[in-house]
Amino acid sequence: MAAQQPNRNHRSTGELRVGAVCLLMVCLVFAPACTVAQADPVEITISAASSLTDAFEALSARFTEIHPTIRIRLNFGGSNHLQRQIEAGGGH
Repeated sequence: MAAQQPNRNHRSTGELRVGAVCLLMVCLVFAPACTVAQADPVEITISAASSLTDAFEALSARFTEIHPTIRIRLNFGGSNHLQRQIEAGGGH
């Protein structure tokens, strides 16, 4: 009997779910601001692992269709790099 290979799709599906939950949480936090007329557009920066690029691009495109006054800036990278960016005070 051959050893089973790890299911890589399972991991990426889990990562997509985590990404979707994170974006949903951000949306829920900022949703009240979306209902009020705003003079200036709002920009949200979301930092995520590179493996979540496709999921976050799709989710942010859909979100900005619904909330055109909110601009989502996506910042992708390796976890260690993102951690250093966040600890330094931003996702640039």
